[in-house]
Amino acid sequence: MVASDARQEGSEYVFYEVQAAHSIVLTVGGLPFTLDQCDMQKPKCSNCQRRNETCSSSLSVQLLQPATSTGTQPPVSLDTADLPPSEKILPEPNPEDLELLHHFTTEVYRTFTNSPTLIRLYQLVVPKEAFIHSHLMRCVLAISALHLATQSPENCRRYGSAALRHNTAALALIQPLLSDVTPENCSSIFISGLLLGYFSAGLHQTPSLHNNSVLEGLISLAQQAKGIYGVIFSSEEWIRSRDLVPFLDWDSWEDFPPLLPDVAEACEALSESITLLRYSEERQSIYFAALHLLREYFQAPVANPDHPIVSFRWLAFVDRKFLQLMEERDTVALAIAAYHGVLLHTAVADWWWCRDLGARLVSNIYDLLDEQSRHLLTWPMTKIGIMKAGSVDSGEKYGFPGGEPNTHTSKSCDTLIARHPAISERSGEGSQ
Repeated sequence: MVASDARQEGSEYVFYEVQAAHSIVLTVGGLPFTLDQCDMQKPKCSNCQRRNETCSSSLSVQLLQPATSTGTQPPVSLDTADLPPSEKILPEPNPEDLELLHHFTTEVYRTFTNSPTLIRLYQLVVPKEAFIHSHLMRCVLAISALHLATQSPENCRRYGSAALRHNTAALALIQPLLSDVTPENCSSIFISGLLLGYFSAGLHQTPSLHNNSVLEGLISLAQQAKGIYGVIFSSEEWIRSRDLVPFLDWDSWEDFPPLLPDVAEACEALSESITLLRYSEERQSIYFAALHLLREYFQAPVANPDHPIVSFRWLAFVDRKFLQLMEERDTVALAIAAYHGVLLHTAVADWWWCRDLGARLVSNIYDLLDEQSRHLLTWPMTKIGIMKAGSVDSGEKYGFPGGEPNTHTSKSCDTLIARHPAISERSGEGSQ
């Protein structure tokens, strides 16, 4: 491969023209990447064999570095010849995938956080790692396609289909790696976990593409969150050595002021209701542990305004027995999950991947509870603006004719949310 210096004076980055028999040059996020299009066939790739040229049988990516005062810096080569086949990028990038990659590096990378440092990592480090690890590349393409699907209703089906396809492939590739985390793949697995989390949260924006309820999506997200935190705990030292420290450095919220009065009072009221229900000691301990943990996480977004994903951390640390109760549609577990919906609604509802997720979760849970149990959701329904303040009768819920909300389905709840002034107005705004 031959590279010629094509530096432009005054430009922050040095641009090279790279020429090779089976190479292409991609410019993503303002930075050019060189990608050898080798199909990995042995002993000689078919592209080179057809052209009667020497084949390196490897995939090479070059990220051109900023120029220094003394001259230009050589490209950083990331050789993947020794990686297993499952870790290599798809050999034949197609126009659709290039469009999605371009969209990620020009638009999507800045929609996960307000932190300039993290934004730069999403723009530069994530694509670089994705060129090496196919599971991460699939995650990048999936979240990019999902963003396009939510922003372009007329193309929702096309981009949504691509999003699901890439997400399914990413999950298949990453699953076997969770039991074989190494210094070489820990960064890509960690970043993939973050992107998969954003994808799972954002999928509710395109209900036409799947049949899962918001609650089912949240339970799936909890399982993924536990997996990614397992990676963090087992390889944090490795991850920190790979320039990903800003992803892990969250500020503690233990020393923050007490909870807002209405949050503290609502949690205390739910705790008292749980006590009155006289469940077994073991069952009550599961409820109280989950609720106590959730109380703590109401402070997390306040301490970490640049890390909106922290609002989902409760899902990663809540007991698996509690998640099992959610899967079984246990009344109290669902009520506690609805309180988490309030946290999502107040902390991250303005991000495109979480828009109205909290409100839809509360409404989904409302539909699942019988009429005698819906009083447990008085506070969540009030906080998302769908139940009148002070109402204990679910029949006073806005938008339900005749005061009979129990006859309505989740679909009607979604319609209700869509036409609620406070929510529909926000939904019409541009995404971050």
